[in-house]
Amino acid sequence: ADGDAPAFETDVYTAYLLIFDNNGNRVYFASVDENNGSWSQKVTMTNLTSGTACFIANVPQTFAEGIATITDLNSAVLTLTYATYSEAGGYLGVPKLSVNGEYKLCLPMFGSTQISNMTHNQTLSIPVKRLFAKISVELKLDMNLSGLQSTIQTLTNYELSYFNLHNLHNKVRLVANPNSESSWKDGSANPATFQSASIDAKIYNSTSS
Repeated sequence: ADGDAPAFETDVYTAYLLIFDNNGNRVYFASVDENNGSWSQKVTMTNLTSGTACFIANVPQTFAEGIATITDLNSAVLTLTYATYSEAGGYLGVPKLSVNGEYKLCLPMFGSTQISNMTHNQTLSIPVKRLFAKISVELKLDMNLSGLQSTIQTLTNYELSYFNLHNLHNKVRLVANPNSESSWKDGSANPATFQSASIDAKIYNSTSS
């Protein structure tokens, strides 16, 4: 996230740790709480020296609990609910998650790592990535006129009344499939469409954006 990024790009409200054995069966599940800015979990298990561990963040607990095997994980699809323009503070396409009956703005995240030769008191790090990409748009007017035309240049402006975002998909896979594109890739299946509030901004030459 950018240095001045809104909080919802990094906030974590729910986090779940899942561990699978080499047969692809889930052998551990826990809801993980934040501890001094770190999301970590102490796990005590026997007879598990290798497998797969993953973190899933900012998803409903029922969704995470429903993943019982590696096959489930690789095919898991999260249904998204989006905040309105006003709820998201002037941003479009921001997911929201119900936490204890209250909606929170946040991005779903996922990360997994292979476990090999697990030993006593070993620390395992699982990097997570957001399942969303961010698009920032800057509008600038640059007429680059000179002489008598400079007066025209100073008075001319581009007026932005509002903007729309179309065909935003309402679901996302946890694990990308390199051999198959999702059927909703173009947003045509149950697409989400959003419109900003009235902006009515006038963008003058070069000096404003």
